[in-house]
Amino acid sequence: NFSKFFRSQASTIKELAILSYNINFHYYRVILNQFQHLQKLILPIDWALTDERARDIENCKVKSLKELELVGGNEDIATFKTIINIFPNIDTLKCENFTYFALHGILENLHNLSYIKLENLRCETMLFVQLPSLKRLEISFLYPMGLDYFWMKLAEGCSNVEELLIEEIGHFKLN
Repeated sequence: NFSKFFRSQASTIKELAILSYNINFHYYRVILNQFQHLQKLILPIDWALTDERARDIENCKVKSLKELELVGGNEDIATFKTIINIFPNIDTLKCENFTYFALHGILENLHNLSYIKLENLRCETMLFVQLPSLKRLEISFLYPMGLDYFWMKLAEGCSNVEELLIEEIGHFKLN
């Protein structure tokens, strides 16, 4: 019964937050296939995205979405890349972690991305990422990084940042 109700709302719901990690994959399919007017979505990313499930949703596109928040560790590149490709027009991306894999070749497809908010960032993960649309970068915890090269490459790839907020930097001071 809930599934019927949920699907009947697909044309009217503009904001949706799913915070449960044990939601049936059926609801992910419903959201990604039928909710074509969503503007804001909060979605757990720590769910088992098997190869079959990835193939099932890889051609989905929700072009109306402007703000995407991915809840969870964000430790698997295949899951992250599959999800990001579904929402090509987001301007706001919020995640817990950009710490486990390189984002080059993933974020560049988001031509409208102007704001990224992260709980944890390893600057190296954004090496060679080209995001000229990025205006605001907000980081709760920045892992320390001593090599100037990484900072220079980040500055080159995200050359239009107007606002940088860093709450805390790891165990070392920046040079």
